[in-house]
Amino acid sequence: ASFIYELNTNTVIHSYNADLKLSPGVLAKLVTAIVSIENGDLDKELTVNSLSYKTLPGSAVRINAGLKEGEKMTLRDMLHCMIMTWANDASVTIAESVGGSQENFVAMMNQWVQDAGCVNTKFTNVHGVSAAEAKTTARDMVRIYQKACRNPVFKELLATTAHEVKSTNKTEEPRKLQAKNYLMEEYILSRYNYDGVTTGFAPFGENYGAHLLCTAETGGMNFVIVVLGAEREFGSNGWSVTYYGNYEEAWELLDFAFDGYKMCRLLHEGQSLYQFTVANGENQVVAQSSTAMDAVLPATAKMNNLLYKYTVKNGGITAPVSRGQNIATLQIWYQNSCIAETEL
Repeated sequence: ASFIYELNTNTVIHSYNADLKLSPGVLAKLVTAIVSIENGDLDKELTVNSLSYKTLPGSAVRINAGLKEGEKMTLRDMLHCMIMTWANDASVTIAESVGGSQENFVAMMNQWVQDAGCVNTKFTNVHGVSAAEAKTTARDMVRIYQKACRNPVFKELLATTAHEVKSTNKTEEPRKLQAKNYLMEEYILSRYNYDGVTTGFAPFGENYGAHLLCTAETGGMNFVIVVLGAEREFGSNGWSVTYYGNYEEAWELLDFAFDGYKMCRLLHEGQSLYQFTVANGENQVVAQSSTAMDAVLPATAKMNNLLYKYTVKNGGITAPVSRGQNIATLQIWYQNSCIAETEL
């Protein structure tokens, strides 16, 4: 599934299998991050309970050198470990510290996505590993990412490509983290870097495929790009990646959005648009737009391709008329879509 959404004008640019229910996998960590940011203290030291994450599968990704029982680390650093390296032991520690228990934190996650307007999303654990009953859709992931990125701490977290966790009470060496977001990260796999990308998260799992979420800005447009369940191909050795799937798909979608669309100013605030006859009046009345309006249109669109439809209030205007009075509604159409509506 894939989706492109322009945030400034709330415009759907592209939609493919937008409501198909798929496994979110490690995307659960995005919701773990925003819920803990909104409910926790970023500078508070969290203490690791080793019994909690020993239940994780042996193959589950952990922080560099692994968390140790009794180890202390701030919530801010734990979040970087969880998002940048997909560390599941960090997810567990965060959830238990902020929510009191993993079960309670999962309930907080599901309430958060429900409040974001998601109707096809359910999480069953805090990290996304072995979560067969968890589900989401491309459309819901846009809702989740859009709302979460309004938080400046979350947005900065998803924009970070390198971070150092200083030594703790259990480790002498600092942990140097590199994000697995190759759209922005320049040292591991720079060939997928894309100018204009501002945040990103791109997990992979054998049971759900290659996902990718990112935001990108160009020409006054701010896009959310979602790719779910892309296929990944490996070489004959079974581990070297020959085709990432999510990055190739993301590049196609980014090119499609950046090259195929533009931001257009349709109306200026106070712009004079049309003159209407006034029954029993001495003059016609001039209608003005009550606000400025923009729209995202195909790059080939011209302003004379737009159709303006005026509807007078109450079937007609009768004197007296005062300045600022609402007299009509304007709809602006492009092809078969109403792209803007405002009162005059």
